[in-house]
This record gives sequence, C-alpha cells and structure tokens, in this order.
Amino acid sequence: MNNEAMAATENQARDLAGREQWREAARELLRVAKAQPRDTSRWLEIAAWQRKSGDAAAAAQTLETARKLNSRKQSTPLGEQDVVSLWQALAEAQLEAQNWDACLVACQFLLEIAPQHHFGLEVMATALLQNGDPTAAEVVMRELLQISPRDVLHRLRLATLLQLQGKLGESAREFERVLAMRLDFPIAEEAREALETLERMQTQQVLILASERLDFRRFLETDMEDALQSLNFYLTDNGRESLQHMIWDGSFADEDDAPVIH
Repeated sequence: MNNEAMAATENQARDLAGREQWREAARELLRVAKAQPRDTSRWLEIAAWQRKSGDAAAAAQTLETARKLNSRKQSTPLGEQDVVSLWQALAEAQLEAQNWDACLVACQFLLEIAPQHHFGLEVMATALLQNGDPTAAEVVMRELLQISPRDVLHRLRLATLLQLQGKLGESAREFERVLAMRLDFPIAEEAREALETLERMQTQQVLILASERLDFRRFLETDMEDALQSLNFYLTDNGRESLQHMIWDGSFADEDDAPVIH
C-alpha cells in the first residue's frame, strides 16, 4: 500500500468513525496499521474503536498483534512510552473482556517498565481478586496505598479485601481510617455501615469464645484491649464499651446473625 492509498484509507476510516460506524472504521484503519506497524497511535485508536463497538476481545487481539509486531527483538524497538501505552491499553482491553489471566500478564509487563503505574496496579489487583487470590490482591493494594496513602477508594478496597479473607480486625481498622478522613456521604456512610457490621461480627465471635473458654473470658474482664489483640480482633471505643456491658450482663451473640460482606 503506497502513501496515497494509505492516506485515502485512513481518511475513510476516520469518516466512518465520525459516523460512529466503529467496526467498519477499525477494519479500514487496521489495513494502514499493518502497513506501518511502528505507529502505535493507530493500533491504540483501532482498539478504542473496537471497544466502542462492544468487542473488547477484538481490541485485545489488535493490541496483542501490535505488541508482537513491535517486540523488543527488533533492531529499533519502540520508545518506552509507546510500550507503556500498548501494555496499558492491552491490560484495559483484557480487563473489559474479563480475560483475567491475559490481563495479569499485560499488567506484569506494564509494571516491569513502570513499577508504580497506578492503572497497572489497580487492574492487577482486580484481576488477582477475580482469579480467586485476594491475598495477592491485598499485597498490590498495600503497594498502591504506599504510593497514594490518602486515596480513599484504595483504602476502602483494601478494607473489603481484608474482610473477604476473614481478617475482620484489620478490616475494621481500615474502615475506621476511612472515617477519620472525614469524607462526605455516601463514602463515609458506606464505611460506617461496614464498620458496624464488622463490630457485630467480631462481638459475636468474642462472646462465643468467652462462653467456651474461661481463660479468655477472664482475660477480657481484666484487660480487654490485650485480650482482643491476642486474637487479632479490633473494636472501636464504642464497640469495646458495648462488649464490656455484654460480658457483665452475661449476654451472648445471636449465632443466626449472618455476616454482610461489602
């Protein structure tokens, strides 16, 4: 395809895109991209059009083709930013297509080039969770919070990941940190409700243990904070005060109170 033909094809593709005929536009521009594979902007645009058409799998395949055609094995590899853009777009396309294994691979390569890439870390955490590995997702979220410690959405997500793993005390601490940021509704309300649920769940577990283990009950009565910490429980000041009254009253939790996961 000569330059004149490429220009005409590209113009036709853009005209189709202007009329929101995304599939046809992507198909036309793909012909030009294959003729000049080093221009990553075309590959990214094709993938964006394919995603607009609702075909995330095709977008992922387009970007995978671009990556292979522009591999580092070539004598004149792409610049770092072009490579980052390709891997980011590929990770996003695989995320949308819910191809979690492929999404993880794209994120891993992206993070090799840009270790603190926010989007790459966020998508990796999602893919890990979807692949059934909340523990690894937690590690990634903690890394994100080291980069952006005031990011409330990251902290909410970490709190939820901890709750999913049954780490109720740690989860409660994170939700309490969210509330300490003095956020507006509805995020603050979500964190407050989650924290109340976690306190009910932990109180139930503590009371059951206290009824089954005399040594733990005595520990609670003499040093509640250390007793709770010894088993990785965490209650707010109000939660500890309520628990103390329950212990004095001989109250026990309702075992039928089903936990709510946020």
